[in-house]
Amino acid sequence: ILKLIFIVIFFLLLYMNKTFVGILPTVNEVAMSENTKNIIPKGIEVIVREAVFVFIYCFIIEENYKSKNKKTGIIYSLIFCLLYIMLIYSFQMRISRWYTIVTLISSGCWLIKLYPDKRKFIFLIVVIPTGILLIIATILKNTNVGLEANFIVIIKSIFTSTNMDIYFAGPVNINTAIYLKETKNIGLRSLGYDILNNMPYINNLIDKSHSTVKNYNLLLGRGDQIIPLLGQSFIWFSYLFAPILTIFSTMLSKKSDVYFEKTNGIMVYLYGFLAVWCSIMPILNVTIWLSWIYSRIIPAFILFKILTKIRRKENEYKFE
Repeated sequence: ILKLIFIVIFFLLLYMNKTFVGILPTVNEVAMSENTKNIIPKGIEVIVREAVFVFIYCFIIEENYKSKNKKTGIIYSLIFCLLYIMLIYSFQMRISRWYTIVTLISSGCWLIKLYPDKRKFIFLIVVIPTGILLIIATILKNTNVGLEANFIVIIKSIFTSTNMDIYFAGPVNINTAIYLKETKNIGLRSLGYDILNNMPYINNLIDKSHSTVKNYNLLLGRGDQIIPLLGQSFIWFSYLFAPILTIFSTMLSKKSDVYFEKTNGIMVYLYGFLAVWCSIMPILNVTIWLSWIYSRIIPAFILFKILTKIRRKENEYKFE
């Protein structure tokens, strides 16, 4: 009954929000019309959709693992994993690779834990095709050369010093954060605004002009730049305690990894997902990290915990 309910809910959400199927806008990055913008899924609909979707995914992988025919089970699991990654990529309204990358790594680690003797097979079926997809997305988003360009030209256009500095919290970004603190009246008081900046519904009630994220982009005269974690920590806690947030992200990632190794069942995927997300926190920031905690990780954990308890009670009842 639970399986049926969640599948029905998922397809109802899919039907009510046509923009969930956003393959063409993602691949071509087509500018959306005003009518399209009015039906972009928001708030609770997106949160419920993603929690249900990830539950269905994890449930199917777990059921295939429990099947008597292990060879068929792993083939179905890999096919569904690849399909899931393609779908979450295509559901986006603009090219964004982080969700796909984190899902790929956490799914790959989970499948390797389930089928440790099939590492090469998992890599061949899941990692390589997804890697090609991400390379295409990178070419479309970060270069002007296009897919028809020479391979060497494409690689050079991707791995420029500017791109590396932007995506891996390089010295220029850190320097900009230092300059921001020294020239603007911004410091520890921005912490609360940064924490609430991406919290659903609450973010509409606060003055975002006090956040480090907003001030960083105002300084650069842009709206798409990411203040790195070290820079944000420096603004909050000064030079001496600037590494605090980096230490926090490392500890949280290691703790999640421990739970990933010790846990069994569908919760394994969520711990893996959290471990990967925490591990890339240093090249992002607390504000971006919390946006996923609010909208993706906490709702999924709540849903999975509830269903795990229901299953446990069912098993106890059968035993009695």
